[in-house]
Amino acid sequence: MRRRADNSVWRGMRIAARSGCFSCHAAPHGQEVANPGSPFGTVPSFAGANLRMYVDRPEEVAEWVREGHTEKLEDDAKAWAVYRAQTIQMPPFEDRLSDSEVSAVVAYVLAADG
Repeated sequence: MRRRADNSVWRGMRIAARSGCFSCHAAPHGQEVANPGSPFGTVPSFAGANLRMYVDRPEEVAEWVREGHTEKLEDDAKAWAVYRAQTIQMPPFEDRLSDSEVSAVVAYVLAADG
């Protein structure tokens, strides 16, 4: 049982919980947190196949976790301005999480999203 609970997905879930990710990405009762100014109106949850609206490839999930955004977003001046104007922006975790912790969180996010 311990081995089943000690893999990158479960580690990622524990790291996400410890890091406060669920405060925005797993709101109670399956609701999403409102995010005025966001083109989508909310902060995306970790479940429900929302990831496709934000990333084209798994490596971009790691960019979101490390930097709080993707290079693709920052390179698009219009999209970047919209992102910067929304009320809630993803904080960067690059100074708080190691590379292996980022990888575990990415594994969890990909698994939770399906």
